[in-house]
Amino acid sequence: MGKNSALVINPIREKEMIRILPYAPQASSTELNWKHLNVSYYQLPSVECPEHTLSKHVISLNLGAPARLERVIDRQVKSDRFTEGEVFSINPAGLYRTIRVVNPAQILHLYLEPEFVSHFAHDRIDPDLVEIIPSFHPHDPFLLQLGLTLKSAVVSGTEIDALYADAAATMLAAHLLRHYSTVAVETQKGVNGLSQSKLDTAIDYIHAHLDEDLSIDTLAKLVQISSYYFVRLFKQSMGLTPHAYIVRQRLERAKHLLKMTDLSIAEIAYRTGFCHQSRFSTVFRQYLHTSPRAYRDQK
Repeated sequence: MGKNSALVINPIREKEMIRILPYAPQASSTELNWKHLNVSYYQLPSVECPEHTLSKHVISLNLGAPARLERVIDRQVKSDRFTEGEVFSINPAGLYRTIRVVNPAQILHLYLEPEFVSHFAHDRIDPDLVEIIPSFHPHDPFLLQLGLTLKSAVVSGTEIDALYADAAATMLAAHLLRHYSTVAVETQKGVNGLSQSKLDTAIDYIHAHLDEDLSIDTLAKLVQISSYYFVRLFKQSMGLTPHAYIVRQRLERAKHLLKMTDLSIAEIAYRTGFCHQSRFSTVFRQYLHTSPRAYRDQK
């Protein structure tokens, strides 16, 4: 099949994916409405995907028993055996290939918007000069750890807020540019972190909007820098990532409301920016090693 007749697929649309992979994912982030990053977890039998290209960058990992995978690009066949936790491949959007899963496999796909990746290049160079390089069977512990965290969230059904999803997309985009692109995109050093005025602006906004669905993009635009640099510079200034800082501030407000008001736990979760009560209880216990109800009952 030539490139003109190969399938062009948006991988987060199940009706399109089934044209090349006739199996539904065991779990995915599609319903979570993440902006730039999507995750799908498959348990597959032996299967061959016809020649196609995806509209997203895709990172594929083996999360099960040893599996063999073959990939054909421009009639060149690459085949290898992958143990649990290894990266199958990194494929940029627009790459035409045929994939064959030789034996049953548990595969995690991370899909990243190409436009989002280009966003990080424009501060330093012309983003049109940057291309993601295809890679087959790279050794990459970072991708494994990030993939396991995201897989755990989609499989368990645990809600990950938009802020964490933004941060994960940011880390992944920066990692691809640094290690798998045609041009080494230098990161801004930012030795002194954010200026005091920018830091004050960001912190004031966070405290005024703790009950809302905060995002890295919103905070970065507020201080007029890219999302990636905002995360780096904020951490240099505060010693915490924006996500960690916001979670701590939400929990401090929740502790105050639990002790000083008779509001229900569900209402407190809502007022502190958690998507629902179960997520609030999970995070509260994770950080404070007790439940909201038990904390309220303490003398």
